[in-house]
Amino acid sequence: MALEVKNITFSYNGGLLLEDASVAFEKSQIYAIIGPNGAGKTTFLKIVLSLLKPQSGDVFYEGKNLKSLTYLQKAKIFSYLPQMPVYSQEDKLWEVVKRGDYPHRRIPPPPRSLSLRKEIAELYLELKNMWERKMSTLSGGEIQRGVIARVVIQDTPVMVFDEPLNHLDLSHRLKLFELFQKMKNEGKTIIYAVHDFNISLEYNHKIFLIQKGGALKQLNNREEEVKEILKETYGVDFKTAKTDDKYYYFPFKRKE
Repeated sequence: MALEVKNITFSYNGGLLLEDASVAFEKSQIYAIIGPNGAGKTTFLKIVLSLLKPQSGDVFYEGKNLKSLTYLQKAKIFSYLPQMPVYSQEDKLWEVVKRGDYPHRRIPPPPRSLSLRKEIAELYLELKNMWERKMSTLSGGEIQRGVIARVVIQDTPVMVFDEPLNHLDLSHRLKLFELFQKMKNEGKTIIYAVHDFNISLEYNHKIFLIQKGGALKQLNNREEEVKEILKETYGVDFKTAKTDDKYYYFPFKRKE
């Protein structure tokens, strides 16, 4: 396994967000983390990245406990898109994106050149002719594609995204998932939090659900069982649609 989360328990202000949670993330796989607001998706991702310390449990990368690694070592393993990236409005887009190369400025060098990584980001995120624009001149969707590009530039074995679909239009969501597929084919592990998980089903990503109260569960492909766990998690009923042997799930209001 590329990454193992073992027996993680985390509580905040007396509220239990994760309880004895364990999951293994494999190389060359894409994982979606879903759950209601406040259930702990962001917390879980930060624990994976060792940005938060759990009350109990450990995270391992290729058998090494993250506690034993330096900040620079972890920066060569993990790249991260937070929900609210930090940047200056006066920065040019390339100045923001190029910061993803920081961990590779020391020995050993990155697996591929900065120019090639920039080319990949430009192609899949459609950033041509935007690199010299100030952040203040970009739309919300353009900024989101730019900060995703910073993760691409960092080019790590494990790539973690917190709500990467935010602000993206439909076509750019598909382009992002094409980029995810490319990274998967190169052996990377992709982990991302998302609300609209039907797109994750469309691309056959593995889905883990975090429920309020600390439970972490993997969704299977059994329609009625999935509907029941979604209802239990979100407190609303779901209906399904089937296309090409795949089920998709949509919340609906009961008739009075």
